[in-house]
Amino acid sequence: MNTIGSAPHTEQHSSSVRLEIDFGEQRELAHQLKKLGDDLKEQPLAIPDRNNVSLRGVGLRVNAQRGKAQSYMSLDIAEQINRRPSATIRITDPTPQRSAAYGFLPEFDVWEEWRAGMTEPARMVSNTDLIELLDGQLPIERVFEPLSDKIPTGLEVAHILADNIKKSARTRTQKRQYSDTQVIIGAPDYMGGVETNFTVNVVNGRTRHSLFVAASQLTGIGTIEKQYGYEALFSTRTLQDAGGMVRLSSVDDISPIRLDAFARRDQQRNYPIDSLSKGIDRLRKAYKI
Repeated sequence: MNTIGSAPHTEQHSSSVRLEIDFGEQRELAHQLKKLGDDLKEQPLAIPDRNNVSLRGVGLRVNAQRGKAQSYMSLDIAEQINRRPSATIRITDPTPQRSAAYGFLPEFDVWEEWRAGMTEPARMVSNTDLIELLDGQLPIERVFEPLSDKIPTGLEVAHILADNIKKSARTRTQKRQYSDTQVIIGAPDYMGGVETNFTVNVVNGRTRHSLFVAASQLTGIGTIEKQYGYEALFSTRTLQDAGGMVRLSSVDDISPIRLDAFARRDQQRNYPIDSLSKGIDRLRKAYKI
């Protein structure tokens, strides 16, 4: 029973079945996904819908030079089309008073300095002041030299910092996401269109490529969303693992048992590689690669 003021709960039933793809097809599609990811990265005009960078455990020089406990830096950058970007730099020092976090304010192109336990920022820091503050602490010298002959933006500071400290970080993560929506023409039994999403997730040199193709179909017993998915995991250039699945889900009153049967039957009626290959083609066309 709903409590007063609570939203009504809609339960979603779903069923997932691993795709029956033979070894040769797995390797071929995995390398297609890798090539798609590489081509998107190398195309300057192919801007990801989302691009997140996270670096952890970058040792700083300050206390290391004094023979004291190490200070560390972390950096997070999040960019999304049609939304304001965000960036956060954290310095963690054994002496709490020296620890600080700097949050980027894109609307003013400045950084807020936060200290431990404070409920409001200690001060605003300009991009040039932040460069001066960080320059002597970084494990690599002259990191910001390419920005010396210009007035830098906050994102330029964050990106050039990320490029230079990446190899020094204990944990390096980057996640890029690309998507495309294609309206289905002449198919009144489908809702919306075909959604194609492609994600490249890199963690310490291991790269996972994930491609999902989904569409919602109207049936006589309710609306069912069908999603094909395929993932390939590479370590450096070596394929570690690959596989796929089909997932059927519904918020209508369709039993999980029936969805299980639909998912198994789907592989008998459809060739899953076709949907995934078409998804790759759609993204290549959408991003002009």
